[in-house]
Amino acid sequence: MTYTSHGHHIPGTVLDEKPKSVARCGGIGLCGVCSTQAGQIMSTMKTVPYTWWNGLPTVAAKGTAIVADDPRFPLYWAKTEGIIGQRIPVVMVVLDGVNAGGGIDYLDNRDGSGWRKVTEGHGSPRWPHSNVRIEPDSFRFDDDTRPPEVAQPG
Repeated sequence: MTYTSHGHHIPGTVLDEKPKSVARCGGIGLCGVCSTQAGQIMSTMKTVPYTWWNGLPTVAAKGTAIVADDPRFPLYWAKTEGIIGQRIPVVMVVLDGVNAGGGIDYLDNRDGSGWRKVTEGHGSPRWPHSNVRIEPDSFRFDDDTRPPEVAQPG
């Protein structure tokens, strides 16, 4: 189960097919039913550091990826640093439910700042980070932070 019976996503679980309806109960943070169900599932999960974005719990994992160019930005920081095409440490952050537009984003983690942002910094906009565009299918998990039930891509 990756969602509560009220339809709210349980942090740390794989986002699969979304429920047809979601109760307006306040979710895991406010609803007793959702909180209990999420707690039961999360207590059985592999222990990894809790991760955040914009102060909300979300799934994030350390890994590596190949840096891609971003033609929208002629002065893209990765281009000016000459790392396009190189495999670097990154943090994958699942933004569904915690950021407008959702999706997945990747943070540069060569100096550990990406991981500190999603752990110590609770994903706060005040915590510095650098987004990095990656080549499709190039992300590889580090086993110590792989979310439960998530297979290695490729």
